Amino acid sequence: MLLKGLTPSKNYRIREINLLPDTPSTLPDNDKILSGAYLMEVGINIASGKLQSLTSNIIEISEAR
Repeated sequence: MLLKGLTPSKNYRIREINLLPDTPSTLPDNDKILSGAYLMEVGINIASGKLQSLTSNIIEISEAR
């Protein structure tokens, strides 16, 4: 999934936020810090190889400091 409107030189943390307690994320880029340029050119990998029906992911993207 490609993102738009980010600052290419800034870094952003990717985090899945709709997890049940003690449930690990299946999002390959979860809790990674990636540059704005990378996120706009390559994007976030939202599929871990297995897509499950009736599931959703809420992903928070925040500037890393």
